Amino acid sequence: MGFKRCKLNCHALYLILIMMFPFSIQATTWIVQPEAGGHFVRIQDAIDGSSQGDTILVEPGTYYENINFNGKNVVLTSRYLYTEDENDINTTIIDGNRDGRVVTIESGENRSCQLIGFIITHGLLNSGPYDYNSTRYGAGLFIQESSPRIVHAIIRDNQISGMTGGGGVAVKDNSSPFFSKVSIYNNNSGFTGGGLVVFNTSTPEFDSINKCSIYNNISGAQNDIWLNENYPNEISIPLDTFSLSEANEHFIGLPPTLNLTAEHAYFEPIANDLYVSPGGDDNNSGLSFNSPLKTIQYALSIIESDSLNPHTIYLDEGVFSPSGGQHFPLNAKSFINIQGAGKDLTILDGENLATHIFARYDNHYTVSSLGLTRAPYLGPARSIKLCENIGAEYSNIRFWNNSGGSLILGQISTESPPHPQTDFVTLDSLEIINNSCLRNIYFSGHSKIVLKNSIIRNTIPVYDEIWETFMGQPLFATSNSPETNSLVLQNVEITQNNNPTPWYDSFSAVSVNNISTALINCTIGDNESQYGAALVMYDADVTVVNSILYGNSPTQILLDNLYGNSRNTLTVQNSLIEGGQWNVMGMGANTLNWLEGNIDADPLFQGGDVNPYYLTANSPAIDAGTDFFVWEGDTLLNLSPDDYRGLAPDIGAYEYDETNDVVEMVVPTSFKLYGNYPNPFNGVTHLSFYVPQAGDVKLTVYNIQGQEIEKKVLTYLSSGSQTIAWDAKDLPSGLYIYRFTYLGVSFYGKALLVK
Repeated sequence: MGFKRCKLNCHALYLILIMMFPFSIQATTWIVQPEAGGHFVRIQDAIDGSSQGDTILVEPGTYYENINFNGKNVVLTSRYLYTEDENDINTTIIDGNRDGRVVTIESGENRSCQLIGFIITHGLLNSGPYDYNSTRYGAGLFIQESSPRIVHAIIRDNQISGMTGGGGVAVKDNSSPFFSKVSIYNNNSGFTGGGLVVFNTSTPEFDSINKCSIYNNISGAQNDIWLNENYPNEISIPLDTFSLSEANEHFIGLPPTLNLTAEHAYFEPIANDLYVSPGGDDNNSGLSFNSPLKTIQYALSIIESDSLNPHTIYLDEGVFSPSGGQHFPLNAKSFINIQGAGKDLTILDGENLATHIFARYDNHYTVSSLGLTRAPYLGPARSIKLCENIGAEYSNIRFWNNSGGSLILGQISTESPPHPQTDFVTLDSLEIINNSCLRNIYFSGHSKIVLKNSIIRNTIPVYDEIWETFMGQPLFATSNSPETNSLVLQNVEITQNNNPTPWYDSFSAVSVNNISTALINCTIGDNESQYGAALVMYDADVTVVNSILYGNSPTQILLDNLYGNSRNTLTVQNSLIEGGQWNVMGMGANTLNWLEGNIDADPLFQGGDVNPYYLTANSPAIDAGTDFFVWEGDTLLNLSPDDYRGLAPDIGAYEYDETNDVVEMVVPTSFKLYGNYPNPFNGVTHLSFYVPQAGDVKLTVYNIQGQEIEKKVLTYLSSGSQTIAWDAKDLPSGLYIYRFTYLGVSFYGKALLVK
């Protein structure tokens, strides 16, 4: 646009603004152009150089800036204000260049402050552990203690990682902005409110004539709009387009004060099971593995949540990761199950960038058959975070190499009264091994938890900057309502953990605080802490039945009463406790019920690298348990003879099986493929097999597309067990099929490479 035209248009704009707004006659219009010709080339310079009531006209172009109004009640506008040509919006872009927030309005600006006719995009904020600072909300637009007008704007493709929200917009601390014809889409956050976050003390106003649109945003919870369940203000949000025609908590918080309407829905819910594969495409139907979707989060957005007809999202074999196009954490959904192909085959890899699953107010769903790895340390987040779920079940899942631990369950909000729901979560067949974290599993708040048939092993301590010490707690449970909250550990092995925290009440296996707990057929062994014990209780009621606590250092059980205000009750029945009742430390005013059938003896574990805590044939724990136990009116154990071998249940997590007590080697008479270890692996894995007679063996490796990756002939191998290393350091992550051919017969195995 030439200078003469610019001058005329600005004059027209000036006249319009005089008529529309109560500006002083001395107000100035400033022109911003990407190149010389205007008053400024940068928007921020124009804001800084303006006075209250001025207008800043921004010519088309892309401005790579992070701007702050700094208390200026000015009109910042594109040409759209006087042309009403939407092309002027689409061509006038404020781009944060993925380096901080795009627009900040936080210094008491009022409705005279206006932002009109822009695309606001590519804001990026990263929040670290326990980072709830206000500066980490609103990657696109942040409004705090201000009430500007935001008109005819597009806020898209902004992102927040970590523990805060409002990828698109955040409205905080006594703000009442006015939104008119604003579109907020394709933004995401790692915690809540991918599109918009509204805090309790703020009340935004939405134009009921020129309606806004908020859709297709992504977050760990409430994809589009985060409103606290206790949001106190009446709020009406009339929209042109929302993700769904009817709001649900997958997309928005639903306080009773909310009235949301939408004329159009962006998604048409699909009332079918869906199929997702790392090699899929979100343009596919997703109705079978022949036409799979690519991203799990997209499948969660479009699948219909129906309490009468729950659906399942099936995940193919392979690695799902951010670099592969996935968004984590997944926003779980009520009545929607997520099922992988197996904990060795379907891997969610956070790549140390994001946690895996966030479930807030989600009910009656299952997550199963997955491997979860490389979730980062983000303070209270874990690989999986569950808050106020009912009827959720997580099963057959392996957690390994997660820097933030594995699970956190409980109440998320600290408001009073709390959310009315109470967690009831079942955790079954979990392998929680080699995770480096402060707390591997953390049960907190209003919770009813059952953890069974699981292993927690080798928690690796990390340094905590708040406490200024190393911590590595395998399982910590706390509650503020012991009369309604409970924790049951059944057939759980907790072994080989080391917590070096130099505190009197530190623990190496389990700590329970103010919560009713039952340990049934558990094995807690070879754990180590500097002080404390394997099991530490504080104001807790704990019952131990058919369980082993042995080989823990410095001792087995501590009833914490250091300050004289704790009252613990420990009940022990048919259990093997090293040192017996005299090795229960810190008695004081606590209560110990030492009942029948308890043993102080070496349990004679099998040892070794494979199943080290299985019992051997001469173990005193065999047939030493009870099949029925009632305590204070509660039936904690009621087994039938079909539930155990022998005359009575064994003590510990594993029933003795004579096939596990190897007396002599059984030599196979034909080629035998044992598999590969480790699996999954990073770089090199070892393939093991048995050759009955000396001869040649051919090895061929394929990728998941069936393409041949490697071939070699192992010439004239001697008979017997063989192990060879396969080096895949130069190959990409994924599932590989290996084939051994011996005497014309092929044998297949699967190896999962995770980098």
